[in-house]
Amino acid sequence: MFEELANEMKQFVKDLEDNIENPKDLKYILKRSETLFDVVFSEINKLADREAERLKEMRKKQKHNEKRMDELESKMQYLDENLDYLIKDIYGNEDGEFKITCPYCNYEFNLDIDEDEVEILCPECKNIIELDWNDDEEN
Repeated sequence: MFEELANEMKQFVKDLEDNIENPKDLKYILKRSETLFDVVFSEINKLADREAERLKEMRKKQKHNEKRMDELESKMQYLDENLDYLIKDIYGNEDGEFKITCPYCNYEFNLDIDEDEVEILCPECKNIIELDWNDDEEN
């Protein structure tokens, strides 16, 4: 960008030198042009400095946000693991099975959850076990 601008300035000065015959007028126009270009370049540099500062701040905020995202991902992983643990604890395992302990012989086995089923036969002692899916205290 600056190289193109520098080339354009050189062409501008050359064009003035080629087309202005009076040396006094040429000197005046070149001096005024130089002053104008200095002001323009100064403003361009200020803009570039402000943009560089904004970019620096954006990078700083991005780093902060990335750190926060890592923390949130870690917390989400922790919550997911605990949720899995709770589901397994409540329902037995992730396959929709429920862990049953026979009240007569203490035999443990898994049973597919079917809330319509109200009793089952213990595979070990063959006693009938009543199921209470609602976990009523009186049952």
